[in-house]
Order: sequence, then structure tokens, then C-alpha cells
Amino acid sequence: MHRERLFMAANQSGKTLGGGSEFSYHLRGEYPSWWVGRRFDKPVRVWSAGLTNQQTRDNAQRILFGPKGEIGTGTVPLSSIEDIAWSRVISDFIDTATIRHKHGLSHMAFKAYRQGKQTTADASPWGGETLDMIWFDEEPPDKVYSAVNAVEGYVPHSAVGYLPGWLGRLFSNARLPNGRYTPYAAASIHGWIPYNGKVLQHYPFTASCWGSGSAYPNTHFPAFENEGGAPGNESEALTDFQLYTNERIVWELADHYGWVPKRPRGPSDVSASLYEHRECVRWGSTYTACPSGRMTKLWVKVEEDMKKIAELEQRVSDMEAGFEFYGKMIVGNIEAIKVHSEIVVNHEKRIKQLERWKQGR
Repeated sequence: MHRERLFMAANQSGKTLGGGSEFSYHLRGEYPSWWVGRRFDKPVRVWSAGLTNQQTRDNAQRILFGPKGEIGTGTVPLSSIEDIAWSRVISDFIDTATIRHKHGLSHMAFKAYRQGKQTTADASPWGGETLDMIWFDEEPPDKVYSAVNAVEGYVPHSAVGYLPGWLGRLFSNARLPNGRYTPYAAASIHGWIPYNGKVLQHYPFTASCWGSGSAYPNTHFPAFENEGGAPGNESEALTDFQLYTNERIVWELADHYGWVPKRPRGPSDVSASLYEHRECVRWGSTYTACPSGRMTKLWVKVEEDMKKIAELEQRVSDMEAGFEFYGKMIVGNIEAIKVHSEIVVNHEKRIKQLERWKQGR
């Protein structure tokens, strides 16, 4: 099972219908016999979001529930709808819906990620609700540099919060009068590492995201947000799962792209490969406290890994030297055996010659 999936196809080819059909299965706990994907044996809490409330209403909401006046004609049948709460702000927009699941009641909310926290159903924020699924009816905005990321290291971040709040910012398209993204919306990052350590990747490693504050780190180091560290608890320790995932990212990137994990030795050191967000000021990034000391254990683990690798390499080197020494001894012994064999053969020949000489006399 994949925690994050992408369905990319042409316009009007049935993408939204496909998403709506699957969401209906999960909301009701009723699956076709041929379904081989994830099955929920309990009621679910889910969100669906589009660029704007209007777009969400006209696409995902319509597919799931049908147009207003024809509720129950979408992928969720009328018999499964327990309750619908309509928005008081957006015309014909469903704020939340309660759906009958075969083991209880599922709950669904519709959202919009344009302008992030400022524009959602009934102007409510993307709060920190625990969810089973989110269906995005549009891909993340193209918030990346045109340059390919060199992937010469890694920069872990602290999210200073939770996934719903971050997604509101990632998917926000809010712009200033000059057309540029607002400071709130001008943010992207390669992925999200939740408390359970199971990565949600937003962009490929080769993308140059807008995460670390200035062009150089953004075009040379992939970056991931780590859930937690919310206001008032900024120095919250990484979970063991987050620690393992970050450590694995470091070593897999290092192995694949051919660099050595190395922390900077001073404020002007630009030869390292592992930096924190706050350390990117050396390239012109605005100062930030991020990640507020949350990566200390990660750097200790990487340092321990480096020592273990050095010890293993030394052991391998010693073994190779030993093999070489014993190999030379074996070769030397083989040569000695060859010489001894030749002496024996020559001695036997000499004896035979003497015997023939005696017989001839």
C-alpha cells in the first residue's frame, strides 16, 4: 500500500470521478469484490481540497454528492448520507458531511488551499485534525527554481506545527499585487516526516524547492519538514521513527549522489554537506531558530555512524593486509615446493643414470 499516490491524466478523462469513487468506498466501508487496495474497517475522517472553494464545490463535491438540489446522485448514495452542514459563506458549498459507515459514522470536510489559512470553508483554518486521508484534486503549485538540485547534502527542518497547517501553506496560491507569492505562500519543500516516520514526498530530490531561505541551499540541498516543534514546544525531540527516517535519508542520498556526510566546523564553513536551516545564513538566508535544537540527536547518530564506518574500513584494510601477507607466504611456499620437487626429480634422474652406468660395466 502506498501512503501517497498521484493520478495524472488528460483533462476530462475521469480523474475526479476515480477519486470520488474511491473516497465513497472508504467513507461507507463498502468495497467492490475486485478492490485490492486499502480497506478501512472503521469509520474514517477525511478531507477533500481544491484550489478554491468554488473549484472544490464544482468538482470533488459534485462527484461525491451531486449538485445542490440533486444530493445523493453522486458516488455517495442518498441512503448513506446522515447529515450535511452547508457553508454560511460560499453558495452551495458543503462545509462538512457525516456518512454512514458500516461500522459507525464517517466524517468529511471540504477545503480550499488558495490563500491557505485565509480561505477555507467558512474561513476556518486548516486545523491540526487527525485524518485518515486527504484528497487533493489539483497538484501542488510549481514553487521551484528552474535549476536542477545538485543534491550535495541535506537540510532537515522543524515544521513548527502539524501536517494540515503545512499543507495549507504548501498549496496556497496567494499572491501580492505584483504577482509574486505572498511570504506565507512562498514556501515549498521536498517532503514531510510525520511522527511515525513514514515520509510524504511532495517534490523529487532533483527539484530545487523554496525551503531554506536563499538560492544556494535551495539548489544544492534537498530539505524535509519534521512534524512537531509547535509554538511553546519548539525544541520537541524527534521521535525515534523521525530520527531513523532522517538518518536513512542522509545515508541513501550520500550513497546515491556520492558525497560524505559532514557537519560544518564553523559559521563560515561551506564545505560541509549537512546543515540546519538556521545555518543557511552563510549564503544569505534570513536568520531563523529552525530547527530549534531538534536535530542534535540526528547529528550525534550520523557522527556515530561515521566512526563505525571508519572502524569497519580499518578492519577491512587490516584483513586485506593480512590476506596479502598470507598470500605472499603461500606463494612463497608454493615456489619452495616447486624447487624441492625439481631437486627430487633431478636426484631420481641421477640415481637412474648411476644404475645404468653400473649395469654397463
